[in-house]
Amino acid sequence: MGNDTLTMKEIEAAINRLRDRAPGDGVMLAPGVASLAGLYGWMIWFHLASVSAASLSAGELAALASAA
Repeated sequence: MGNDTLTMKEIEAAINRLRDRAPGDGVMLAPGVASLAGLYGWMIWFHLASVSAASLSAGELAALASAA
């Protein structure tokens, strides 16, 4: 995480790390992946290159911390 912003690449990398550690079963997503995937989707929808770490929800922050 560079300073207090997160780029799409950083979020994508965190999603991939979570998926590698605990793959879903084909029906359910791995823990933490859903909240980060939602954030990633919003970033794509609104054409955001980065987001402020201060704007993240507690669930998103927890998922990022567990992906570190």
